[in-house]
Amino acid sequence: HYPLDGQPPVLKANPEIVCWDGGYHSVMVAFSLLSLGLYLPIATLLPSTTFRETMRDRLDFLFSPVYLQVSFVLKALLRFVGIMYSESDYVKVCFSLGLHVALLLLNVNMRPCCVPAVNRWRTASFCCSVWLGICGIVHLSFGQQKQGEVQLVIVVMVALGILLIFAGALVASCT
Repeated sequence: HYPLDGQPPVLKANPEIVCWDGGYHSVMVAFSLLSLGLYLPIATLLPSTTFRETMRDRLDFLFSPVYLQVSFVLKALLRFVGIMYSESDYVKVCFSLGLHVALLLLNVNMRPCCVPAVNRWRTASFCCSVWLGICGIVHLSFGQQKQGEVQLVIVVMVALGILLIFAGALVASCT
């Protein structure tokens, strides 16, 4: 990371290691970028293309390959934002909230599983993720000012929200 006092950039985990000092840093960066360039497309796109072939002999829940590809790419974007903005909790929480809203809408619109109950409980889980993201933004916005009072309100918000979401999903699955 770059210190504000004009010093050369250093490794955050060990400030004694100066970045770009020596010949190996460029080589390590090149290999890291090459590895990421190969890994990310393979990890995000390949599982959905081979999904049906690997599940033929077993009874299992199958999901739409298009849904899997989109969700893998979105999760890879979340990892990228988490790495690039590791210092900013607000950016990470806001991006995570947007990603979970996208996954919720994708799940509701596509109904990616052939079993309706699985889609319903996945929708409830994504609703909980969205609710936790909203609570996280409230905490980051107001939690620094009044620790005790705001912390209690956020804990109650989280607990009641999750309870109501899963109670609604349970009622919906019984009808």
